[in-house]
Amino acid sequence: MKNIVVKNYLGNNYSGEWNEKTYSSAIQGREDLYRIYVSNQPCHITKNELEKISEDVKKNNEETAEHLLEMALNLPDDQKKWLFVKFVSEDEHLAKLFKASVHEMLNDVGVKTNTFSNVINMLNCFEVYYNDINFL
Repeated sequence: MKNIVVKNYLGNNYSGEWNEKTYSSAIQGREDLYRIYVSNQPCHITKNELEKISEDVKKNNEETAEHLLEMALNLPDDQKKWLFVKFVSEDEHLAKLFKASVHEMLNDVGVKTNTFSNVINMLNCFEVYYNDINFL
């Protein structure tokens, strides 16, 4: 939910939470409008107004992401490493890519068996010590 301020097609202001979903107009003859819900109240807006609030939400999301990245980069190294492993292991696609990359690295250094202990030993060379690995 995002907090927004928006004008409906009649010029009335609405403010409150929006779930970023849009629906077709419920006003007969005004199919050009978009229906959104602001704090559970229906609000019919123009395409321009929808673009404006969408850009505001996008900008806010980008600013939040930049702030979170800055905070993460200022964490102590062990917390950064833990955050990286957690991030990679929570995303199924990234986990598969990371797993394939680890296997490729093991093959590149001449390790013929991709055993759990070999992977742990290789990863621990990066001074990241694992107790719980759910991406292998």
